[in-house]
Amino acid sequence: MPSNRDTPLKTYLDHLARGELAYQYSPAAGRAVFYPRVLCPFTGSDRLEWRISKGLGTVHATTVVHPAEGKPFNVALVDCDEGFRSAIGLALLFSLFEKARMLAPRSSR
Repeated sequence: MPSNRDTPLKTYLDHLARGELAYQYSPAAGRAVFYPRVLCPFTGSDRLEWRISKGLGTVHATTVVHPAEGKPFNVALVDCDEGFRSAIGLALLFSLFEKARMLAPRSSR
């Protein structure tokens, strides 16, 4: 079992703190794995690679969450182009979109 400092959740949260949406990829299954796990849910393999999403996908829904304490925040349900679905805060979503736009060749902007 991984130590607390290198769990899949810790790795995922570290990427989020850097403004990156990370996901795992299973070479054995040939597909994305999300949410972060120790084993591939499709094959049972422990060979999972970390990859960074390009920040592109289809937004299916948005909503505003009003917690009992704290400020309301926006959340979107997104099918990412890499093949996984995520409920993501809109601030991170817009940050990823801006990074993707800046990395795109000028002709596609």
